[in-house]
Amino acid sequence: MVPHGSIVSGGSFVPHPPIDEHTHADLAPASPEAEGHDPIIERFERGLSAGQGARDGAKWMASSRLLIQLGQFAFGIVNARLLVPEEFGLAAVPLALIALAEVFTDIGLSAAIVQAKVATRRILNTAFWLNLAAGLLVAAIVAAIAKPMADFYGDDDMFRLLLYVAAGFALTRGSVQTAVLERTFSYRRLATVETTAFLTGAITTPVLAVAGLGADAIVIGALTVIVLRSILLWLAVGWRPTMKPDRAEAAALWRYSRGLVGFNILNYWTSRNIDTLVLGRAAEPAALGEYNRSYNLMMVPVKQTSQVLGRVLFPSLARLADEPARVADAWIRGASAAAFITMPIAVTMAVTAPASVVVLYGDNWSGMSPVLTLLALAALPQTLSASTGAVYRAIDRTGQLFRRGVITTVLTVIAVFVGVIWGTHGVAAALIVNAVLGLLVMAWPLLRALGISPSQLQPLVPAVTVSVAMAAAELAVAWLLPDSVSPFIVLPLQAVAGGIAFFALGLRIKHPIVQAIARKLPVLRRAA
Repeated sequence: MVPHGSIVSGGSFVPHPPIDEHTHADLAPASPEAEGHDPIIERFERGLSAGQGARDGAKWMASSRLLIQLGQFAFGIVNARLLVPEEFGLAAVPLALIALAEVFTDIGLSAAIVQAKVATRRILNTAFWLNLAAGLLVAAIVAAIAKPMADFYGDDDMFRLLLYVAAGFALTRGSVQTAVLERTFSYRRLATVETTAFLTGAITTPVLAVAGLGADAIVIGALTVIVLRSILLWLAVGWRPTMKPDRAEAAALWRYSRGLVGFNILNYWTSRNIDTLVLGRAAEPAALGEYNRSYNLMMVPVKQTSQVLGRVLFPSLARLADEPARVADAWIRGASAAAFITMPIAVTMAVTAPASVVVLYGDNWSGMSPVLTLLALAALPQTLSASTGAVYRAIDRTGQLFRRGVITTVLTVIAVFVGVIWGTHGVAAALIVNAVLGLLVMAWPLLRALGISPSQLQPLVPAVTVSVAMAAAELAVAWLLPDSVSPFIVLPLQAVAGGIAFFALGLRIKHPIVQAIARKLPVLRRAA
């Protein structure tokens, strides 16, 4: 029995009264609209407009993602000091499989619940049982292929690591609860759950690393975060299944989610992890470990956009699906605001890589510097394309999203197999070209569908301008200082130069984000 309650800010648990399972009549109504929302939706419904929900969501989810990313950054440094590149290389393929957990176990169900005009009791219950069946099926498949994959990569330890992954698939359950919180704009609860799960679970890796578990510590730590998130979602929402799945609802859910599932499989499996799978066979474990660490850092600004902007925009845009002009305006404004923060992060990551890798990770990891530079450049177009999936889902074009995903997957596979000839550096360089082409493939149909003209993309220009100015300032520091200067001196100077460029240009063009930040800093308050 799952206790009814909510985790609120600070981690305290507040009980809910139990849900009355007999709220609805046993006889199914003629239509979902007649049946009405599931009681859990009515309980969490806050009566916010799409705009209010988006603003509230941006505040809470951005704060959550910032804490999580700071935690990932800090734990990443600690883990890199405790473990060696070879151990990260051994964990790379199992970690790639873990990325599939939410794709296969969710199978697009949470998005379908959010997009539905009425989230009925039958829809939520059917989604839960589909989620359960998908998770158990995938767990069985991963367990079955564990030994063949270990033999293919010539690594006996991989068999054990993949069995851990199978267990994680079986224990991950939270699609319905996530959808309830997103649909009702209950982002405070969702942010608290996700932040608590990460900060609590992430400490597992360094603890196990100190105990000498090596690659096992990395995989178990990642799975602990996922399992904890599922547990906390059940406690926070207090929903439980009360009826068997409905065949008609299952068919309706699948009609919407099948394109999304196909796209996510391509995106998270082939597009996001084909490089790891290929390099796992072609590169040495140390080189793969360096590539894996670089890729995870590169994904920080991309995930910031997709996890915050995508999740916040989707419920709001779904309510505006019949108004293309408003969808276009909301998407451009959201993407522009996100790009103004994430693009400078990616640029700084690329330019400062030679100094930052040595300072943060140590001399043992110096080989990842050129790979990080290349992958960070590949992140620039991805920060713009990361939010397109939310728009496709909101306007119910998941089939088109899947077809776009097929094209980007083909491009990615070609890029990886061409680049692998030159090892990890070649793959990273090929992904830059691939990211630019991927942006065009994903964004062009939306621009046409929503009637967006080139002039409407003007809000994106400041992000590009500020990023170029920061790159120039940070590169100037590296070029002007002699090679003999310690990275511990170069990195702070680059950070100061980049910060000055960011605020100076941002204040000159009167960008609202820079002005808002400056008003909170005594040194810059007058300039704002």
